[in-house]
Amino acid sequence: MEKGLEQFKKSNQIPLSIETTADRLSSDLNTYDKELARLDIQLNILNSVQDYLKSKAETFDYVPANIGIRSQAVTNLLGKFNDLLIKKDRLLRSAPPDNPTVSSIDAQLRNLRENILAAIRDEIRNLQLTRNQTELKNRQVTSRTGTVPRIEREFLEIYRQQNIKQSLYLFLLQKREETALSIAVTPSTAKGH
Repeated sequence: MEKGLEQFKKSNQIPLSIETTADRLSSDLNTYDKELARLDIQLNILNSVQDYLKSKAETFDYVPANIGIRSQAVTNLLGKFNDLLIKKDRLLRSAPPDNPTVSSIDAQLRNLRENILAAIRDEIRNLQLTRNQTELKNRQVTSRTGTVPRIEREFLEIYRQQNIKQSLYLFLLQKREETALSIAVTPSTAKGH
């Protein structure tokens, strides 16, 4: 009897109780939802920086570097880009725009912008892969949450059947004892007459 419940729990990955399973699934969903939100924020930030850099293809403006980008590679490149812009701005205070050093810095800035865009594309691709995997796990957990009521019904049915069999067994044991007592008492009562 108990093996039926044990087997059911194993096959449906029920640790201790239905409530524990529901709590665990809820916790997993919450974790995946938070991770998806974090990934979406990172993707939005990176897409915004990418769009900003593309919109400034002919000019060089400072790019916000401390806006929550988690990629160290992108953050470092943005820092270098902004440092190079500071260097250019200082140089332009004393040199004309056609100065060879200013032209060299412009070439470095163009090259750096391309490197930043490539690093952002790579980071977006990696985040998108992670997001897809997290979304898949989230869907799997969501589908499991839908099965909890079914599993609970099946579990309760097995549990009821187990209780019925146990009650029947106890009833039969009691009747056997009563019959044994009745037989034991009947002969001694008959001898007394």
